[in-house]
Amino acid sequence: MKNSYIYSLLMLLGVLLTASKCKKQEVIPAPLVSTILCDGNGSNSYFPLVNGDTWKYNHSILMSLQTIEPELVIFGTTTINSLTYFQLKDNQVYLYSTIQNFRSDLGTNDVYLNSNIDSQDYLFVPGTPILNQEWACDNGNIRKVSNLTASVNTVSCHYKDLIEISVFNGETLIQREYFKKGLGRVFIFTPGGDRYTLTSTNLN
Repeated sequence: MKNSYIYSLLMLLGVLLTASKCKKQEVIPAPLVSTILCDGNGSNSYFPLVNGDTWKYNHSILMSLQTIEPELVIFGTTTINSLTYFQLKDNQVYLYSTIQNFRSDLGTNDVYLNSNIDSQDYLFVPGTPILNQEWACDNGNIRKVSNLTASVNTVSCHYKDLIEISVFNGETLIQREYFKKGLGRVFIFTPGGDRYTLTSTNLN
C-alpha cells in the first residue's frame, strides 16, 4: 500500500514537471508591424506621391544614432509648365533644406524632380528600372540603377526586391538609395558612414 502511494506521488510529480516544461516552451508571438511600412500600399510606383504622405527616418553616423529624425511630408501641389507637381518638404530641414517638387508620369510611373537650379525635370526614380541605366542630375552628378534585387534589413522589416540607385560625382560614389515599389525610399547609405533608415510612414 505504501509503495503504491509513493508511486502515485512520483507519477503526479512527473506530470507536473512535464506541464511546467511545456509552459516554458510557449512562444509569445511578436507584435505585428504595419504592413504598409514593410510591404507598401500596393501601387506600382517606387515613390508614391499623394497629398499627406509622410516618411520618417532615423539617422546614424558610423552606427551612432543621432537625435534628429528627418520627416518628409507631401503637403500640397503646384503647377509648372502646365504639369502638376507634389510639393515635398523635410520638417527637420535635414535631408532637404528647400521644398522639392516631384511629379509622376501616369503612363510609365517614372518620377521626376523639378530642379531648383535650372527649373528642368530630371528623372528621380524610373518606373521600370533597367540594370545599369544611368542619367544626369541638375548638379552634374550621375544616378545609376546598380541593383534590381537588393535587400535591406531593419529593426521592423526585411525588405527584398528593392532597386538600388547609386549616385556618383565623376567616378566617386556619393550615396546609395534603396526604393521599394509602393513604398518609396527605405534606406540611404553614404561611404562616409551616414545611414538613413525608414522607421514609419503614412501613405494615402
